[in-house]
Amino acid sequence: MLRNIIEKVSIEFITEANSSPNLLEDMAAMEKYMSESYSGRIFAELLQNADDCDSKKILLLKHEEHVVFANDGRCFNQDDVVSICRSGASFKKRGSTIGYRGIGFKSTAYMTKEIIIYSDNTYFTFSKAICSKVLGKSEDKIPTVRIPFLVENPEQNFMSLIDSLSRQGYNTVFIFKNANTELFLEELNDISNGYFIFLRNICQCEIFVNSFKKIYSIDRQSNNYRSYVNIKGDINEDWLVVRSDVASIALKQKEGRLVACDDSEAVYHCYLPTYDKMAFPIKANADFSTDPSRKHITNDEITEKALHSIADLLFQIMNDTLNSDYNDDYSYFPVILTQPGSFSRANTQLKERLKTRVLSEKWLSLNDGTYISADEYAMLPDWLEDSEKNLIRQKSKLVNDLSVNMNTYKKIIGVDTFLSQYTTRTFTVDDFISILEDVDFASSINSGTSGKILAHIIKAGKSAQYIRGQSYKYSDIVINTDSGIKSLGEVSKSKNIEMTKEVKEVISQIASSDDIAWFAEKESIPENALRIEPIETPIEEAIIVEPFQYAVRKPIRPAVSKWRSAEQQCVEFEKHIGNNAIDVSRQNVGYDVDSTTPSGKKRYIEVKLLPSTGGAFTMTNNEYTAAHQYGEDYYVCLVTQSDNAVRMLYICDPLKSLSFEKRIRQWEWYCEKYNGTEYTIDVE
Repeated sequence: MLRNIIEKVSIEFITEANSSPNLLEDMAAMEKYMSESYSGRIFAELLQNADDCDSKKILLLKHEEHVVFANDGRCFNQDDVVSICRSGASFKKRGSTIGYRGIGFKSTAYMTKEIIIYSDNTYFTFSKAICSKVLGKSEDKIPTVRIPFLVENPEQNFMSLIDSLSRQGYNTVFIFKNANTELFLEELNDISNGYFIFLRNICQCEIFVNSFKKIYSIDRQSNNYRSYVNIKGDINEDWLVVRSDVASIALKQKEGRLVACDDSEAVYHCYLPTYDKMAFPIKANADFSTDPSRKHITNDEITEKALHSIADLLFQIMNDTLNSDYNDDYSYFPVILTQPGSFSRANTQLKERLKTRVLSEKWLSLNDGTYISADEYAMLPDWLEDSEKNLIRQKSKLVNDLSVNMNTYKKIIGVDTFLSQYTTRTFTVDDFISILEDVDFASSINSGTSGKILAHIIKAGKSAQYIRGQSYKYSDIVINTDSGIKSLGEVSKSKNIEMTKEVKEVISQIASSDDIAWFAEKESIPENALRIEPIETPIEEAIIVEPFQYAVRKPIRPAVSKWRSAEQQCVEFEKHIGNNAIDVSRQNVGYDVDSTTPSGKKRYIEVKLLPSTGGAFTMTNNEYTAAHQYGEDYYVCLVTQSDNAVRMLYICDPLKSLSFEKRIRQWEWYCEKYNGTEYTIDVE
């Protein structure tokens, strides 16, 4: 029974105090130092201890002139009593629980001289006044939290309060008598959702102190080393917490997708948040060494080990992201690890360790069955749009074999952006010549992309010959011509074969007149077979369509916000019809909205805001290539807005269902005739 434990410990500590009076005075001075050092962390210490004793709910309130803290965790045992009585005598194992020093509870002496604790149907107290009377010493010579005393006759108002709390399921109650509430309120104002992310057990926190009121509800759904944490408090937030045995990171989620957290949130945690900024827009938690206030991590061997454990966990997540079929949660993770963060010694150590892990192992799985380290990965050049890169990876066996799984590029954003930090290897001119020698590839890719590749081969080939004296063989390259797919050798032999208008326009835009003249002479091809005649206006491309018609009309009445962007209005409508949608318009992927139906079918939606119904629209080459790649999963959503409604016309697989032609403009596709499924939506 706790009562017997308190009696035993009390006698032991009174005997020790009488035999070592100087030690007791030293303890009083130490307690004063610790309480001052830990000021501003009193609630944090109570929260940590409550989580360590498996509490699901906690309550902090003001009762008369006293501050009361209650939890529903396991009751006090002998180890707990000894831990809070002594300094540095905690029985907690460092790294396995939040506290380990056994000194955190001493911080409460900063706001009171008497603490009453109720647990296991027993009342006991830490009291300067009682201790002073028993030992015959002045109160300034003795610590508050040192010798426990049983409370035989608790005050009636305390008994009534605890009886009420017990009926609510609270097992342990701390009463800080005549507490300095103003000091406590300063700390309470700093409490945020971040306090609860890395806790293991607490699901409910209620705070009622004077006019201060905060309520937090925490829901954790755990699956092996991952937990989905929803916190309703200051705001409603979702986090994905990923753990190893010694570290954990928290990735913020919004509408089921990973996002970068705010700069104020991106901090290191030693279970509870510190003030030190993290290297990436995420939260990281490990067993750091900290200053006494636990507000700043300190640099020592323990902290270095903790930083290594976080870097190892980040690497493992990236490994899973790029190599696993179960990576939906991490779709934005590579982008997260390429965003700049705060500069500090800790962040430098973290990034160096991560770089070491990324480069020291053959962990990246390619389609040809090999594993490579990140510095062996070959990048496609930046002159290709992202959608063009994916199309080439999909259609070219050479590139496909040296790429990661195609679904990874489709599902994960920023794969190349992340890997570009660690590799300088790219596909060479020889590689692109081999790519264009593949007849199947040339037949399956649009003329604009194959023309772009050839134009860059011409530019690079001329530079290689004049600068390094290096020459390439071009005759086996196949390209779209007016007579079908032909090799350059065939074009050279027949003076009547010209490349398609689209191919010539692309070459003319990218390669200079000198480049084209050099290549035409080298391959014995007439210049007019390679290029269009120069024009004075900038060259653009476009798509054209005819009068406006609707295949189907579907009036519908969801509420869509009037003043949001067309992309956001499309997202709202997609959600209304049951899909999970997100705006990706800033990511340059060839469409604006990424939507998934309840059955898991993907919808890639390019949104076009029109000034009036029936107006023409254009598509960029990037959008045109993405439409080619995704086929029937690609939609154009034409949006027109009025004072009281938004009209959305969805066109599925536009390259197949509409008639397009290019115009001399700016590499865009122009359309003025279309039909599809129309929705009329009320706006708020």
